[in-house]
Amino acid sequence: MQTRWSAAAAASALALLLCAACSDSQSPSDSRADGPQQEAGPGDGGPSEGGADALPDAATDLAPDGPKPPARWEKVTGAAPGMEDHRLTLLADGRALATGGDGYINATDRDALPKTYVYDPKSNSFSDGGDMTVERFYHTATLLDDGRVLVTGGQSISAYEKSTELFDPTKPAAQAWTKGPDMQISRWGHAAIKLQNGEVLITGGFASSDSTDRVVIFVPSTNQFKFPAALMKEKRRYHEMVLLPSGKVLIIGGVTGASQSTYEYSDTMEIYDPANGTFTLLAKKMSKKRTGHRAVLLANGKVLIVGGYCGRNCQGGQLVHDLYDPLTDTITPIAPVGDLPSSHAAVLLDDGRVLVVGDENSKQKVVAFDPSGGGGWTLEPDMLAPGQSRVEAVKLGDGSVLVVGGIVSTSPYEFTKQAQRFYP
Repeated sequence: MQTRWSAAAAASALALLLCAACSDSQSPSDSRADGPQQEAGPGDGGPSEGGADALPDAATDLAPDGPKPPARWEKVTGAAPGMEDHRLTLLADGRALATGGDGYINATDRDALPKTYVYDPKSNSFSDGGDMTVERFYHTATLLDDGRVLVTGGQSISAYEKSTELFDPTKPAAQAWTKGPDMQISRWGHAAIKLQNGEVLITGGFASSDSTDRVVIFVPSTNQFKFPAALMKEKRRYHEMVLLPSGKVLIIGGVTGASQSTYEYSDTMEIYDPANGTFTLLAKKMSKKRTGHRAVLLANGKVLIVGGYCGRNCQGGQLVHDLYDPLTDTITPIAPVGDLPSSHAAVLLDDGRVLVVGDENSKQKVVAFDPSGGGGWTLEPDMLAPGQSRVEAVKLGDGSVLVVGGIVSTSPYEFTKQAQRFYP
């Protein structure tokens, strides 16, 4: 395993910059002006931190054709929402919407939250997104083609929810949220994904007493649901869904059972075909049963299945990651780096790697999977908040990754209020 920035590379870069500073043709301030222009943020080293005559910083101000700066984390300005089991959705205008979650409703009590927040990368800060019509966590939040966000289900303070609502980012916070149509049944821990035709497929979740195999489809043009007769081949919650290049949906893993003593974890996968509305159970299974995992579509069309949880008995050994190829219907197990991540987030970077953050087992440790050259893991810089896990993350328009929410302690229960951005 290798880090992505070596001391030798840094020394070489600094030597080149010092040589350029000695030239009569370019002053140090000229060298800074010609370097890559980055969005201002804490620690960027503006004039107040060095003055016009300061030498460029080797880690941040290299010429565009020089060595790549090392990866880094930067704090988001001001306090961020403190919550877990929330959702973070990238909006069409480049901002990000954080919705709901489990958090403190007063000084001592935790429950579902109605609050939402909008992050603006231009100002590097959050603003009020208004209150949802129902407080909720374990819900879904899906960006629609018209720019709205569909929020479905979850747990509220008093019930399992079949309610939905819609967020309109063009309206003021006080008018941004409107009630949507009810789903057929209440559900939480379900999954939602936008299909190629713009409709949203919602599958599984915990219904009244166990996981369900029932599905619904939201149609944005009518603001109504369709209730297909077809069911998933297995009941699932805490499963993952990935939209494949073919337009089909890969449904992965999950769990059934009403209590820990009756939990049954799944190693199966199935395909939903929107062309005919059918579900097909795949013969190929994951290398291990799992729930609470993440799945990311890679640039090569394969699907990386990251981490998860398989209970006290992992069926014959340590849980591993899996790489699924839908063209050949093959699974390739991939060994983890240290402890296998759980309650984490996984994001596809612009360079094709997958960033994994917020692991409940290794806390602030951050790793990246590189599918090129046979695949492998690299260690990335630790997050800024010690022990942060159960986060949500999205990639922003500039390629950086926004990480919001999560916890830093369970005894006592403490939520982090420090959001941060990762620059690969």
